[in-house]
Amino acid sequence: MQLANYLPRMQEDCVCVIPGDRGDLIVGTMLANISPKYPNVAGIVLSAGFLPERSIVNLMDGSQKPLPILAVPTGTFETANKVANIKTRIYPANQYKIKLCLDLLKELLMQKH
Repeated sequence: MQLANYLPRMQEDCVCVIPGDRGDLIVGTMLANISPKYPNVAGIVLSAGFLPERSIVNLMDGSQKPLPILAVPTGTFETANKVANIKTRIYPANQYKIKLCLDLLKELLMQKH
């Protein structure tokens, strides 16, 4: 799916499942997240076992509005189904849990680099 077709499908506080090698969609999601004309993005799941190129990772690291990002080995369809079936226990109003999760994710990502 091209970026122009992808962006209108975004919904408020969505988790975007994107193949890790689709830098265009990753960057487009990050830009949409900082734009007042698009909904807030809750996070990105990079699927299919791919990781973005270093230049894309550098953009992610330097973002003004950081996003939680998780990479998984499963394909996009399987990953999207698993994400859709998650029973959430962290609600937008629970800032403590959100901060804790972001801190843990950041710590894990720092260990990988």
